[in-house]
Amino acid sequence: MGSQQTTLPTSMPPKIKYPESKRFHGHRDDYPLWRTQCDVYFSANRHLFLNDESKTYYMLALMDGGEAAVWVRSFIDQNTQTDQFSPPAYKDFLKKLDESFAPPDVRAHALHKLSGLQQAGEPIASFNPKFNIAAHNAGIQDNRILINYYEKAINMPIRMEIRMRVPQPTEFTEWTTLAHQIDDLHRRNLVDFGSHLNPY
Repeated sequence: MGSQQTTLPTSMPPKIKYPESKRFHGHRDDYPLWRTQCDVYFSANRHLFLNDESKTYYMLALMDGGEAAVWVRSFIDQNTQTDQFSPPAYKDFLKKLDESFAPPDVRAHALHKLSGLQQAGEPIASFNPKFNIAAHNAGIQDNRILINYYEKAINMPIRMEIRMRVPQPTEFTEWTTLAHQIDDLHRRNLVDFGSHLNPY
């Protein structure tokens, strides 16, 4: 008789449960954070939101009080034909939300904040998220524009090293990834060889 092999059960990776977005009642000061919470929740639960329409319904369901609830009722009425609610494209829905609830000059304020960001002595690992949030709040999505702002914000040695790459990266995510790698290497060298090798 041949020997039997015992197959050990494979352990499933633990499932992470992310907190749901808070409810929104129309207070403009709460709007930017609420929008960000929704974006994070959608990204972390892609299996639940298979299309943009499901995101629209989720956000509408959270707007269940105060001025937000009144807005939802009006929004549904405006997009209902023959007793059937048909929401617009997700990007148009977000645009209407911004027009109605974004604090005055929020984009101008975010753009000003983005322009003033400087890495200085901060590790890229913690600087990149700050830059991404400011860019998101400013409504900037174009790669070339994002790179222009990012180049001015990061430290000169990192900027020059990326510029010397052949071919030079053209995607914003490539810039942030390379900057992270270069900055991390500089800081590890600093630990290994002493503070007199401070690259900045």
